[in-house]
Amino acid sequence: WSGSIWFGAASFLGLAQVWMNARQGLPYMDEWFHVPQAHEFCFGTGDYLTGVSTGPGVYVIPALVRRLFRIDWICSVAGLRATSAIWE
Repeated sequence: WSGSIWFGAASFLGLAQVWMNARQGLPYMDEWFHVPQAHEFCFGTGDYLTGVSTGPGVYVIPALVRRLFRIDWICSVAGLRATSAIWE
C-alpha cells in the first residue's frame, strides 16, 4: 500500500514537471536569480553571485551530477526544476 502511494506521488510529480516545462520553458519568478547562479556552479568557476541568498547546496547537486555523469541536461532550466522537485 505505501509503495503505491510513493509511485502515485512520483508519477504526479513527473507529470507536473512535464506540464510545467511545456508551458513555461524560460525562467520565471525567482528563477531569474537562481538559474544564472546554478549555471555558474555548473559551467563556471562556482563563484557566488550577488543578490542570491540561497545556500550553495541546491546548486552543488546539479553541478556534481553534470561533472560525474556528464549529463548536461541537469543544468538546464528543466533539469534544475526536476532537481529542485526531487530534493525539496
